[in-house]
Amino acid sequence: MQKTAKKFLSMLLALMMVLSILPTAVFATEQATVAAPLDSIVPYGANDQTTGTATISVQNPVTFTGYSAFENVPYYLVTVPAGTTYVKATYKDAAILTNATSGEASGYYADVPQWTGGGVEMAYTESNGDITITIPLNYSRTAEDGTTVQKSFVLGADGSGTAYAPEYDGSASYAPVHFLAFTYEGKSAPTVAPGAIATANVTLGNAWTLDVAEMFTDADGDALTYTATVNGATQTLNGSTLSYTPTAAGEYTIVLTATDDSGTATHTIVLTAAEGTQVPRLKSGVPVTASATVSVGYAYSLSDLQAGNIFENPDGSSLSYTDYYYYRTAGTGERKGPYYFSTALFGATTIQITENTADTYVYEFHAMNSAGLSTDTWTLTLTVSDSIEQHYTFHVGQDMNYSTNGSQYPLIKLYKTAGLDDKGADYLASYKVDGKTQYIYEDHDQSIAVVNGKYMITVKGQDYELKGYSPLTFKASDFTTADPNSTGTLADNYNNFYASLAAGRYSFRAYGYKASETSANVYLGGHSLTLPTETNVDGGTGGGTDIYLRLHSIYTTSKKNSSDYFTADDYTARVVMPSMGGDVQHGTPYPSGNYTYYPFMLYSAGNAALWNAYVEPIGTCAEDYIFTQAINNTTAAGYTVVTKNLALSQAINLTVTVPAYADFNLFFQYNNFNTQIIEPKTGSTKGDANASADATRTLIYKISKSNSNYTWRLKDIRSGTTYVTKAGWLQSSTTSFAKEFTFNAGDSTDQYSHSFSNLGTIAKTRDEAEIQTFLSPSGYKYTSGTERIRSYRLWQIINSDAANIMIEPEFKVKVLSGDENAVTAVTGGNAKGNWLDVTPNGTTIVAVNYKALDVYTTADEHGTHGGLYPATNPERTSVFVLTNDKDEHGNAKANIAYNSNGLTSSRPSAWDYNYDNWFYLSNDTAPTLDFSVSSSGTTTVQYAIVTTDASDLDTHLSGWTTLTADSSGKYHASLLGFREAGLAGGTVIIKMHDSTGTSYSLARVAEVTATVTNASNPQETEIMPGDKVSLTFEGSYRGIYKYSGIFNPTTYNLFYSIGDTAYKTNVAQYQQMDQAKLELTIPTNVDFGSGSTANVQLTNGYTYGSMYSAANPFATLYNMSDTGVGTNFNAVTVNFCLNRFPNVNVEVTPRYNFKLKLNITNPTTATPTVTLTDAAGNVHTANSNGEYENLPYGTYTYAVLCAGCDYVYGSFYLGSADKANVSGGVLTKTIPLTASAAGAWDGTTKTQPTLTDGVYQIGTAAELAWFAAQVNGGSYAINGALTGDIDLAGYNWTPIGGTTASTAFKGSFNGNNHTVKNMGIYYSATTTSAPYKGLFGYVNGTSSSYATIQNLKVTGKMYLTSTGSVSNAYSGGVVAYANYTNISGVVSDVDITVTRVNGNWSSVGGVAGRLVNSNATNCGNEGTIHAYQYVGGITGYATGTITGCYNGGAITGNGYVAGIVGQTTKGVTACYNTGSITGAGNYVAGIVAFASGASASVKNCYNRAYVESTGSNVGAVVGMTNNASAAMSNLYYLDFTCAQGIGSAKSTAQTATAKTRAEMTKSSFVRAMNTGLTTAAFVSSRYSPALSWQTNLEGLITPSVGNIDMDPFGYVNESDVELLRQYLAGKATLDADQLAQANVDNIGGVDQNDLDVLMQYVAGTINVFPVDRVEED
Repeated sequence: MQKTAKKFLSMLLALMMVLSILPTAVFATEQATVAAPLDSIVPYGANDQTTGTATISVQNPVTFTGYSAFENVPYYLVTVPAGTTYVKATYKDAAILTNATSGEASGYYADVPQWTGGGVEMAYTESNGDITITIPLNYSRTAEDGTTVQKSFVLGADGSGTAYAPEYDGSASYAPVHFLAFTYEGKSAPTVAPGAIATANVTLGNAWTLDVAEMFTDADGDALTYTATVNGATQTLNGSTLSYTPTAAGEYTIVLTATDDSGTATHTIVLTAAEGTQVPRLKSGVPVTASATVSVGYAYSLSDLQAGNIFENPDGSSLSYTDYYYYRTAGTGERKGPYYFSTALFGATTIQITENTADTYVYEFHAMNSAGLSTDTWTLTLTVSDSIEQHYTFHVGQDMNYSTNGSQYPLIKLYKTAGLDDKGADYLASYKVDGKTQYIYEDHDQSIAVVNGKYMITVKGQDYELKGYSPLTFKASDFTTADPNSTGTLADNYNNFYASLAAGRYSFRAYGYKASETSANVYLGGHSLTLPTETNVDGGTGGGTDIYLRLHSIYTTSKKNSSDYFTADDYTARVVMPSMGGDVQHGTPYPSGNYTYYPFMLYSAGNAALWNAYVEPIGTCAEDYIFTQAINNTTAAGYTVVTKNLALSQAINLTVTVPAYADFNLFFQYNNFNTQIIEPKTGSTKGDANASADATRTLIYKISKSNSNYTWRLKDIRSGTTYVTKAGWLQSSTTSFAKEFTFNAGDSTDQYSHSFSNLGTIAKTRDEAEIQTFLSPSGYKYTSGTERIRSYRLWQIINSDAANIMIEPEFKVKVLSGDENAVTAVTGGNAKGNWLDVTPNGTTIVAVNYKALDVYTTADEHGTHGGLYPATNPERTSVFVLTNDKDEHGNAKANIAYNSNGLTSSRPSAWDYNYDNWFYLSNDTAPTLDFSVSSSGTTTVQYAIVTTDASDLDTHLSGWTTLTADSSGKYHASLLGFREAGLAGGTVIIKMHDSTGTSYSLARVAEVTATVTNASNPQETEIMPGDKVSLTFEGSYRGIYKYSGIFNPTTYNLFYSIGDTAYKTNVAQYQQMDQAKLELTIPTNVDFGSGSTANVQLTNGYTYGSMYSAANPFATLYNMSDTGVGTNFNAVTVNFCLNRFPNVNVEVTPRYNFKLKLNITNPTTATPTVTLTDAAGNVHTANSNGEYENLPYGTYTYAVLCAGCDYVYGSFYLGSADKANVSGGVLTKTIPLTASAAGAWDGTTKTQPTLTDGVYQIGTAAELAWFAAQVNGGSYAINGALTGDIDLAGYNWTPIGGTTASTAFKGSFNGNNHTVKNMGIYYSATTTSAPYKGLFGYVNGTSSSYATIQNLKVTGKMYLTSTGSVSNAYSGGVVAYANYTNISGVVSDVDITVTRVNGNWSSVGGVAGRLVNSNATNCGNEGTIHAYQYVGGITGYATGTITGCYNGGAITGNGYVAGIVGQTTKGVTACYNTGSITGAGNYVAGIVAFASGASASVKNCYNRAYVESTGSNVGAVVGMTNNASAAMSNLYYLDFTCAQGIGSAKSTAQTATAKTRAEMTKSSFVRAMNTGLTTAAFVSSRYSPALSWQTNLEGLITPSVGNIDMDPFGYVNESDVELLRQYLAGKATLDADQLAQANVDNIGGVDQNDLDVLMQYVAGTINVFPVDRVEED
């Protein structure tokens, strides 16, 4: 056979294999009769002996097109005994064919899809017309390039593999006789291992090695024999190891095989050999080792590594930070790793290392690229210390006198910071006079001397001892010799000072020279520095150990009157630097021209040193003026003076009226975490607990105009039951104004509420009622003094994500152990008791919680960010241990591991009490916290748990339980104590005692409920191999939240693994952790052994994310000062890992596949054509018996086309419930066909209708199809009218009008009250395009000439789906999209089903998908609609009016779902809904889901059906209105259908009224519904008012009997008929009330006559029961 022909045939065979190779389940296929000419197959093995019997299974024949078309090529699967090496296949009556051209007899050949050369010719014999072919199961073949190719016809263990194709040459072209594939009985051939490499790289001269065994796997565990060839040359293996050294650059084809007695697997690797060193290497001159020092908790930036200054690619290409990895050794511990720098989940990232424990750490860095791993390493030894010295250079710039004092630079003095005063200003020392503390802010001209080793200050002749005074000495520029009298070293336009300093807080003071003086005595101010400083992430000069000090002069150009400027007697200036944790001291103010300046010598480092400036009036000017602020200023390093002008503002007055029994406070936020109380001009902030309830008092405040940084707080201080404290954000104003703050009846009094239901819509999705208290990452600390400990509520109470104006609740503190007097509560900002000053007397264990808080926006409503914030979740009580007991200052540490999967994190590697959570399962009967201990000498380990009562947040400490380590050194603390206390977690305190003393570690634990559902088939509880599953948790917590200016997590992922495969899902920014939904895939190769089920374990659960943050985010909150933090302009992008999620077991059952037969009941003699499609879009073909084989669980769509019948399109689900209906191995489903009515459409015929007066008179379906074709062909403005009912017979309808405004229908269409029935639309696509489906597509009039659709009813079904992410569906039962269109008198009874894969699929409606500048009048929907977003019975979205419309269909969607319209910007009037409304998201209602804007209105509407959703803004009538001017009037709803009439209103005037079922039947309710309408729209009807145009419903009487199933709505329908039928047949029981309802004829007992009457009533034959009476009111 010619090679060219063989090559083409191989392509055919490859195509064949894609279509025909079946999964493992094929082995279970029942044997069927083997088609001629194949008669038998006999297997043979060693010594040419038969090995037994071969079983032949007929597979689906294959049709494909290649060189020629081959249809229905037979395909057989042959199962042979183990040990079979070849078979003999016999064909009956199979003559040898001859070549039509050459006359030569054909031979038989075979090939496989991996073909690279000629096929193998088969030996055959001929006897009595039979031909027997000998077929080897494995063979070798020489390819065109001379290489040896190993081939096999044996399927792999997973059902994949190759097929044998005997071929014959009949007419100079080659064709397959059939296809064969082989498998061994009960055994599986080897297969290529998952993850086997397909490419590799090696450098010339280096050996490339590979363990061939790692490339294969065998399900049977058989011993395998391996071979390898390189470019066809056989290689010698060392065991299973291949080693090959290329001799020239280029590609090498490595072919590997693995063989057992069941078959052979083959795997190919392309090895690329390149010249030179291709793997990364160290740059020339870079030492292989480096060392550095850093403070505990501070990030060490790997900037040189990230910048490419350490490693390089030899070809000059760049290395990314993700190309580096490292191994880490802590102290004398073991070397661990590798750890990888994973890609930032957004933006750029900064790679860095942070350690929380003092020690010596060794990091061994490697680099990698596509060629492999570097052999060079770079080792960093990092000394992490509580106190290390680094060399600092202070670069001091010029002052304001530089040009007049002979170009002399200022000098500085340096001190250890003694402390900060209560205003945040740093002081150098303190002393006491008569018990009162005095502060020294600068010591120039102070009389200070050392007396008896102590610093003493003389004041007015009296000596006082100075506390904290610690002046420091500078060094020479070499940092080796002291320079105690240094006046600086001039260099590069700076006066430089040098110092060696340990990490900590230091204060500097600057002094300049006057022109006439030689001493530096002009005070220029200074401030405290936290060293080392952060580096400017924008790359600017400064930061780290280079400290640039630049003079800033603040002044005002404001005048205090028409002629006089403000002087130093009239105003003062202030600068705050939050990054340094304090105020900046100003120097001596100086005049220049008309203005007075305040000098501030200020640390300058761009974004790393934000500063806030304030000018504030003093003296007599303080009455009429108020401070002005300029925050978040930045100054780059430089030596020239910076000036800043701020204009003083005139003050306005705020007059506040509050209840006399309440405390009231006003606050101003200077920057993040720095909020201070504002004292009133008049009035008292303190209330009177004994005041009467109606008594008030007034306070007057001076505030800054147009400033939105103010917050307020109102606290009920009476005894007994009191209102929950209120707080909120104050509106800004340009003029003086008055406000009343009060408590109202109905306000919450539940101080310990744990409900999230009353939170604002945004806060509700974020809040976890969490608390974090910052002492240390372990939750334990030793101190010799007083510690200020700050607690914060999470989610933060902020007015917006950008403004970050904060409010905190009232905190509750309990000392669990130790001296209660050691703890003093301090209020920081708009809070109460959120800070604690603790001076321990021994060891103090403290628990912190907070109460509920009622928060209001500037508009005095809860809004999106306000609401009733719940009290602490009792499981989240925050605990800390503080001691000054030297015996409890031990070094032992508990090692609790959070999961990380080897990913690096910018956070410290140690467990952090605040950020990490140890999650355990609610179904774990013996949950434990597992940890090891690093200690010295004999060690005792104990633990206790902290529990909290939910009712009052009273907290308890358990006794101590001693633990013993297991054989691996692990301790296991039982968590059952929390469950016994009725809690889902809390705090575990670990107490360790070793030779160094006692120490503690704390851990938060939380019980979670894991829910695993079948994502592939949500209807199923069974989970099978290959299924996708969804994993969700209830009870989980984020750990990392948004902290204004510190943390801004943007991407937050939950990770889990199955085996070596990792899965992740994103938790939307700021959202609750419980909203995470992770999808994983169960492996297909689950080992069930002999069992009926198996467990697959989900392991290594953790959270991983990226965020904008401070450079040392995990230390910032532990080091917070009263000054707070500024807006984070110096943010870096960091990655973080945290939390330990538990392993989750998933029970898996073996895969079950159906053999399905569709029984088509056909009223005609025509042959139907059936198309069966699965959810993935694969079309399935029936075998010769009409059976569809190997169908897994799932949804299948069928379409049946048959001449003379209506087109049938539908779907069914195959699942566990169907297994009971399998008979003889086959499941049968019946699909009935309906003979088409006379005149029904046949799906193709188009007939031109008569044109009368410019209107096409349409009386048949074929004429309507013609009309649609004309419009879609370009005749957009034609007009049509129906002359009779139209039957479209279910055939797929192409809408009238295109998908754009230019191709839209622009004419008029009058249905003349006829019906277009049986419309079918079946849309399935792979695009993101809007479908525009409906009887009409796009309808587009003009503002002066509206298109019209009127007097029409449409019935039918629409199915819409796409694998693409569809934003807009624009589809409706009658009209897809209407612009400048009037729709009237139209009723839709079209069932619409949207199967969403991705996207919102917005704008789906029963009548119209979207109404733009269009109106719907007297329209209705009776169809069932299942869509996703912006879904309504009339329309999904409207910018026109909707009047006199109803919905009776069930509407289901996610968000913006309603009975009439999903969202409207105009009026909805005189409408009602009786169809159930079900949403899964926000904005769900009976009439209007979202009324948007001032022009939106909802009037004279009612709802009489259930409205349900788990989201927010859910209302019986209206979901939400966002404008107080939107008119809402005469709105009603059946009282039990929804919890509220309007989900979220903007004014108290926007209300809906609940009515009982009885009230809705009364004539008075009809009158109420017509109130205010120009023309009455409603008339009385059976259950509630109908619309006057619904003449068939007018005057119907409400039944007093017949509601046998006790339907709460009172409906009498088919369900009542069926229940009565069951009762009379003895299959159901009825209680007394039901029997009374069943006696509809009011004659004797309940009997057949009652059933007959009931059936007539439901069918509409009669309209009243004999006992019905009309009730008047």
